[in-house]
Amino acid sequence: SALSYPKLTGSGSKNWRKQLHTWMQTILDAFLGFSVEVPEPPALNRTQRRALKKYGFMVLYVPALDEIRYPEHMIRFAWGEYFIERIPLSGQWVAFEMIVKPDYSDVYPSDQLMADIGIKTRFAHPHSGKGEGDDIVDILPKIARKLSLKDGQQVQLSTAETWNFVANLFNWLTANTALTLPDLGSTLSWEWTANCCGSGFRLVVGNRDYGGLADVGRIWRDVRHGNVGFRVLVAFS
Repeated sequence: SALSYPKLTGSGSKNWRKQLHTWMQTILDAFLGFSVEVPEPPALNRTQRRALKKYGFMVLYVPALDEIRYPEHMIRFAWGEYFIERIPLSGQWVAFEMIVKPDYSDVYPSDQLMADIGIKTRFAHPHSGKGEGDDIVDILPKIARKLSLKDGQQVQLSTAETWNFVANLFNWLTANTALTLPDLGSTLSWEWTANCCGSGFRLVVGNRDYGGLADVGRIWRDVRHGNVGFRVLVAFS
């Protein structure tokens, strides 16, 4: 059906780009309640598509949309006054990790990607870029190599804005299609984002006790926080 996420590899995937484009246009129109123009999906070779499938990424289009245009059913961030870096939705295709976000006392389940790059847990990694080896900045290039990325394809942390948009879309897809995707606001943990807050802080999102999908806060970037994990996306230019 038009609401079934298309296969990117294997039998039935010959026309994957056309099928993905049609699916994304149909989904976004229904999710938003108005139409946005979805451009053609990125050209991905078979090796890349297999890697994205193996490691649990969903290829999605995130429209360039201001928060004031969000439909009423979307849970918006409860932005605080001190947040200084807002990054508008980009209007680009991304591949977003679908892995379940656990409570901080647990681990991200079935985490093949971290196992393959030698990382035991997604929690307690600093985000300072000081060359500690397991800093977020050090981990991203290792992920890019596993995904066989080319020029114009970049692994990065999601912006807070993209994280919130996709998290809302995940919940809508679970409620309205045959897909079952994680509720990123349902657990007792945060995830890092790309947004800065001054020189010493980054924004974290998604803790159930602080508002779930509405939760956005700041935290010291060079500290190993045992309750802050991460997920990545691939941005396609």
